[in-house]
Amino acid sequence: MSKFFILTFFTILIPFISIAQKETDNLNEKDITQIIELKNQFENALEKYYPNLNLIDAYGQYLSDLENRTINPNILREQKSQEILKGFKKSSTFKKIWIENKKTPNQKSHLIDYDGDFYNYLINNTDNEDVKKGYIEFKKIPNINPALLASALNMYLKESDYKQNVNQISILILFYYDIIIQFI
Repeated sequence: MSKFFILTFFTILIPFISIAQKETDNLNEKDITQIIELKNQFENALEKYYPNLNLIDAYGQYLSDLENRTINPNILREQKSQEILKGFKKSSTFKKIWIENKKTPNQKSHLIDYDGDFYNYLINNTDNEDVKKGYIEFKKIPNINPALLASALNMYLKESDYKQNVNQISILILFYYDIIIQFI
């Protein structure tokens, strides 16, 4: 009986260990905690600007509105989101997501680091192979208009994908905070 218990225990436990390693292979616990703080604020903004939608649908609607350029500009000017991002800019996690743009001073001050830990986290942790391929393709065309990227990602995402934490984090970093960072 004890052999059966041990075998069952390890059969159940091993998949959870690999999932935990997979989710944090490029980011540490502190990084994840700081990103979750950004996520919480983004979700507060979604609830404010999409009050008739549940949170999962609001993620999809935000991406669609960005793609169609019908987004309420006030969501991008949300004071609390700007304040939390200002504090986040001082963290080491910030440097795992963005790099400073020193080459073109009249353009974006910070760019997504497509070779950085965060972006690799997105690629390594998405379950949707089409989304994964999309992320890899996005690396080839850095500094592209977020509306065009939103269109491509929206094409790949299935309804169930909006429930996944990694896709939610992708939307809030690549399509919300990456736009807001230019205002602060």
